[in-house]
Amino acid sequence: MPRLTNAVSCIRARQKATQWLLDQQEKDGSYRDVEPELLGYARSPYLLASTGRAEELSRMLDWIRRNLFDPEKDGYAPSQGNLELQAWLAAGARAGAAFDLSARLTARLLELQGRHTGGLHEAGQSASRLGAAACGGLAFLHCGARRAARAAANFLVVAVKTQKGSKDFYLRFDQHIRPITNFPSGEAREHVIRPGEKSQRHGDLGLAIVLLTAAAAWFGENDYLRAARAYYDVAEHINWRPEGPLETAAMGWGAATLYHVTRRRKYYDAVRKLVNFMVEQQSEEGCWPDSNRSRDEEQPRAALIDRTAYAALLLNEFLREVQ
Repeated sequence: MPRLTNAVSCIRARQKATQWLLDQQEKDGSYRDVEPELLGYARSPYLLASTGRAEELSRMLDWIRRNLFDPEKDGYAPSQGNLELQAWLAAGARAGAAFDLSARLTARLLELQGRHTGGLHEAGQSASRLGAAACGGLAFLHCGARRAARAAANFLVVAVKTQKGSKDFYLRFDQHIRPITNFPSGEAREHVIRPGEKSQRHGDLGLAIVLLTAAAAWFGENDYLRAARAYYDVAEHINWRPEGPLETAAMGWGAATLYHVTRRRKYYDAVRKLVNFMVEQQSEEGCWPDSNRSRDEEQPRAALIDRTAYAALLLNEFLREVQ
């Protein structure tokens, strides 16, 4: 099977994005004109660690430690960001040897993991979310919490099995891991993926695939790999395509991990198409503006930086899995 045919474009886009992010970084490790909130900083440490930017990573983690963690609350500010962002920062902190930060964030994620389900839920809520379980499970793997990672993977196995043959795919689950099918119509994007519709949370499926393929490797159980392929089957059923918000590019990461394990051509082709899509979406400066906004419209800084860090991170994972 050939290597990624557009690998050069992928590498250039990743390098361009990483340099754009570094150009935004101040000497104290912060990003210029970005408020001290998790959104602007959650994914950058993982990217900097995976691309070997040790000095910039160290400065950023020091700034995060001073500005996003509250010593009076055991070093953690629980109101900072959603579970996915907390999970990404936990993994990035661990990769950057900031073990105090990764330990605090991992402990917080463990508090929000269902004891009997393995899913993860926001504080004060009982419903578990697919994307949170996938990201949380990956963070647990990175941070050495193997039992919790396995529980999250088991949750994902049940979540896809309970929806076998369903036309729509639901993303939130009750305390018995049954899909929640009743919700306000205005909140549909957060609850369900429907065939043929655009701007949906396809990335949650991709992240589930990544955790399950990793769990199959770590724990040596083929049930996890079968479940990962079942999630890709769901994506095909709903007619997933590399379009819409850039965040759905996580689906390509899932395809890349499946290609790495199975060497099946359809997964390779999905990654190649998605790389082309991401390169086309990248600006001349190297960042990834919100595709739902016009290029002339002002882009919120924290979201722009988060989106760019995530895109560059995904490109790096594509290269690692497919090459």
